[in-house]
Amino acid sequence: MGADPSQGPRRVLVCDDEPMVREIVEATLRSAGFEPVCAADAARALEQFGASPHSFEALIVDRRLGAESGVALIERLRTLRVDTPVLLVSGVHERPVELERIPGPAIALLPKPFRPSALLAALRALLAE
Repeated sequence: MGADPSQGPRRVLVCDDEPMVREIVEATLRSAGFEPVCAADAARALEQFGASPHSFEALIVDRRLGAESGVALIERLRTLRVDTPVLLVSGVHERPVELERIPGPAIALLPKPFRPSALLAALRALLAE
């Protein structure tokens, strides 16, 4: 079960500073019928999302983006569109308390490492809420 072909691919912004992770996530999403838009850092993610916030169905953001915080990026992206579903991926398995102060729907957490099937299941559950 992927994107609804009658509506075209569902766009998902992916922000992760690790090229291999971005490539795997991109390939996984594309094979399931999504249209991934990838960013290697917060500045690029803000630029891509800011150009058309309502064209994205969801965000997949790494908790740590080099020296940047994925949580801080989510907070900034949500100022552009508060209702955007977000999947935070992290090697740290505890939920950051800072997520609770970010307005909008709950932010889902997917621990790293994850299998492509777990990524798709988490994204589909997020989009079904």
